[in-house]
Amino acid sequence: MPFSSFSSSSFMWSGYRLLAVFFLTELCEINPLINIIYFILYFIYRFL
Repeated sequence: MPFSSFSSSSFMWSGYRLLAVFFLTELCEINPLINIIYFILYFIYRFL
């Protein structure tokens, strides 16, 4: 059970990272605020 929950959680976090990278590369030039959002997501990922 713990392994299964950990696996799903890891997959979810990888999905969030992919989404964050996509937003960073696609919208960075349009909205600089995306840099701050990406930094926050990255900090949360590293902290957890």
